[in-house]
Amino acid sequence: MKRNRHTEEQVITILKAHERGVSVAVLIPGDTAPKLITREMLADMKPGSVLVDVAINQGGCFETSLPTTHAEPTYVMDGIVHYYMTNMPGAVERTSTQALTNATLTFVIAVADKGWKQALANDAHFAAGLIVHEGQVTYVTVANVFSLGSVVPANFLKIAAEELKPAGHSFSLLTSLML
Repeated sequence: MKRNRHTEEQVITILKAHERGVSVAVLIPGDTAPKLITREMLADMKPGSVLVDVAINQGGCFETSLPTTHAEPTYVMDGIVHYYMTNMPGAVERTSTQALTNATLTFVIAVADKGWKQALANDAHFAAGLIVHEGQVTYVTVANVFSLGSVVPANFLKIAAEELKPAGHSFSLLTSLML
């Protein structure tokens, strides 16, 4: 996958063009978010500008990222309003529950019908979301973050290892909760 890389100068130009508000989201499954925006880069934003860091649950993308809560969702630093609320879906409980249910119900039904092992063996995408099995980490990115070894789920699920593709966050969460 090709990733867009921007120079610091390009990032500052982007921030100036959007000087009233910037929202950033980065997700690297199983890893922390990279610090993409330094405090120095924010210097040209106008007072009262708003920053929204959707990656705050993974550590945040801004150097100025500090987790906030639903009770106190913002803080002001250097004249800039920071909105870095953890668990953003919690602000819209019903909608987020419906979205998660829609994204995961197929997998829940497969586990109910076939058992977890067969459901994962039949669906390489689902199997790629397996995090831990019998005390061993099966998700390479998570193993790397914690400097642990990992096992390949294909070995016990009878799936070709090349069929395992990185799963989305919802699938990883679901399989880690189930097992």
